[in-house]
Formats: sequence, structure tokens, C-alpha cells
Amino acid sequence: MSGQSPWVVHKFGGSSVADATCFRRVAAIILARREGRVRLATVVSACKGVTDALYALVKLAEGRKDTAEALAALERRHTEIAGELLSTSAAAEFT
Repeated sequence: MSGQSPWVVHKFGGSSVADATCFRRVAAIILARREGRVRLATVVSACKGVTDALYALVKLAEGRKDTAEALAALERRHTEIAGELLSTSAAAEFT
């Protein structure tokens, strides 16, 4: 371990990654920390409301109810964020 640069770990989730604007803000925070010989790691968890939406999907599935609309809404949300942040080809690959 001696001689290695220290780690700085950032964790973002919820409202800090709610949409593309928030992701840009997170990127700016991370890029601002690139000074010196610090090694950076970033952990990104679910966007605001996604964990609750996943729990709701489980409830629907448990009740043998149709999940297609709820799944489509989650997919649209992530596709829209990717479309705003990524190049056209990268967004297409993501989706």
C-alpha cells in the first residue's frame, strides 16, 4: 500500500442522479476532484424514485398483475437520461 495514491470514493443516488441535469452536476463534482495523485472511484445507485418503482413492480408481480406499463415507464426514464447524456451511437448501444 505504501507509495500508492489514496482513494477518494464518491457515492451518488436518489435525487443526486434524478435526471440528466443531476448527472451533469455529479460529473462536475467528480471532475473537480481530479487534482493531484488521488485515485477516484464512483458508485452510482438508483435514480430518485426507481427503488420505490422496483418495489411496486414486485408487488404487481406478486399479485399476478400486468407489469408492462410500469416496466416501460422505467425504461423510458433511463432511455431519456441516456439520450441526453450520451452520443447517439452510445445511447443506441445502451438501449
